[in-house]
Amino acid sequence: LLSRLGLGSPNFLRHFSSSGGITRASTACLLHPGCSAASLTNVLLLYCHIARLCDAHAAKASHSPGNAQAVGAQASGWRDQLGEAALLARLPPLLSHPDPGVRAKSCCLLGNLCRLSSEFYEPAREVALLPLLARCCSDPDAAVRKFAVFAAGNAAFHSRLLYPLLETMIPALLSCLAEPDAKTRANAAGTLGNFVRNGGELVPALCAAGATESLVRLVLLVVNASGVDHLGESSQHLVPARIALYSLGSLAAHTPAHASLRASGLPRLLKAQGIQRDGPLASYAARLEGNLDALPSPAACGLGSS
Repeated sequence: LLSRLGLGSPNFLRHFSSSGGITRASTACLLHPGCSAASLTNVLLLYCHIARLCDAHAAKASHSPGNAQAVGAQASGWRDQLGEAALLARLPPLLSHPDPGVRAKSCCLLGNLCRLSSEFYEPAREVALLPLLARCCSDPDAAVRKFAVFAAGNAAFHSRLLYPLLETMIPALLSCLAEPDAKTRANAAGTLGNFVRNGGELVPALCAAGATESLVRLVLLVVNASGVDHLGESSQHLVPARIALYSLGSLAAHTPAHASLRASGLPRLLKAQGIQRDGPLASYAARLEGNLDALPSPAACGLGSS
């Protein structure tokens, strides 16, 4: 009932938060691992919704100067409450819960909290969520994998704080690039890009695991088809390819990735295939080329020399 009311009524959410619904005591009760799987799933969904609304309100405030103060205050108030409620401390048993729906929604909540701000990074590290999240990235359940990849990407977005703990997820993320679900593939590609967004310390591990080659293969599904003339926005390959190409451009900003990028032949193929018919692909290809040209190429990484 709480979940239905919260998802359908912003007014109810305001009453819920002002009445103590987002406090340490309430989250300890509502997210107790002894609760039924259905109850946990609904409560996690409710807190996910509140976290998403915080993000949406913050964006609205930045684009609505006339209403910015009220909207921004609402977003800030809920975000502060979510932080003070120790939600992340409730997640360790739920990320390994026997019910896949609970695991999936727990990953989703972690991802939505990390999306809000880097202030959730240290609490996530303190309660050892990242090793559990790594396991979820290779979970037998497809929905768990999808939301785990989403959470990993947001855990790397704002800063490099969690990079050392995220490194173990690289093999699972590469496997997710071949998922049947396009959203999971796109999230995995974006997450790998976020792993180099704030620094290059994970570049050697990414190169050694074959991340460059795996991302290139995702792009080539579109480029070799070519592709882009008959692919619409709804294509299951186009969006993952765009995000993979953007992530390759991020990798190209780091010299150790240059050898594998050049050996893949992707820059040459992108020029040959006339991808300018697709605006995002053309823009990301230009970004990739610019980053490759901006730094000298090293002798070794990834594919090696032959």
